[in-house]
Amino acid sequence: IAVDVSCPSKNPANCYSNFMVECFGRLANNYPQHQFIYFVDSHFDDSVITAKNITVLAISPYSNTALRKYWWHKIKLPALLKKYNASVFVSGNGVGASSGVPQCLIVSKSLWLPAFFKKANSLVALSHFYKEKIVHAYSIPKEKIQVIYPAIPPVFKPIH
Repeated sequence: IAVDVSCPSKNPANCYSNFMVECFGRLANNYPQHQFIYFVDSHFDDSVITAKNITVLAISPYSNTALRKYWWHKIKLPALLKKYNASVFVSGNGVGASSGVPQCLIVSKSLWLPAFFKKANSLVALSHFYKEKIVHAYSIPKEKIQVIYPAIPPVFKPIH
């Protein structure tokens, strides 16, 4: 399972990486028979990796230029998915060119990805509000979109 944990935004508040690390870290711990590959930025803190079945692969820094985006989505990403024999690809930054690998796009408040909505095999919205917004604004079938709420990080504990 390949997971894009890179953060194309310079503002960490606009980044999915914390959600992705938390969500897929829990999945990796619960499903040790599966292998997870994190595509990360060079500045990724791998001390947050808690499962032995997660491989961290530093990719070249993501760029917001059109040429670099094209190169990543059309050439580099499909090549990496093939090289690592990925069964599925999950990202909050867009999906790659047709690679034969099912791709799931995680969508929150950044709706700048409508070009990827139809390409993705499935979509995950982080609220019902965004699911409905995608369905109505982009004519995406409701069945293609699942809602998964972000989890509370384990650092938060009840006060006794």
